[in-house]
Amino acid sequence: MRRFIWHHYEIVGPEGRIRVERLRVDAHTGRIFVHRGEEFRVEEVPPADQFAREADHFARCVRTGRLLPPAEDGVAQTRVIEALYSSAENGTLVTVA
Repeated sequence: MRRFIWHHYEIVGPEGRIRVERLRVDAHTGRIFVHRGEEFRVEEVPPADQFAREADHFARCVRTGRLLPPAEDGVAQTRVIEALYSSAENGTLVTVA
C-alpha cells in the first residue's frame, strides 16, 4: 500500500480558492496560490523556522503579560471551531461574536 503525505492545503469558497504549497517553510520558500475569478497570483513566503518563531512569540506574550497579535487570531479561530462543532452536532446556525 502506498501512502501519500500531503504537504499543502487548500481553502475553497464561492469567490475563489487559496492553495498553500508547504505546511512548513523551514528550508524552502513557501508559495501561496490565490485564485479569485479571473485573477491569479502567487505570493512567496521566505524560509523561516516556524516553531522557533512561535516559541519566541509565546515568550514575548509571557513577558508582557498579555496576548500579542496575532495571538488574538488563535482565540478567535478557536471560537469559530467550537461554533462549527456545535452547529454540526445540533444542526443549527451558531453565531460567533
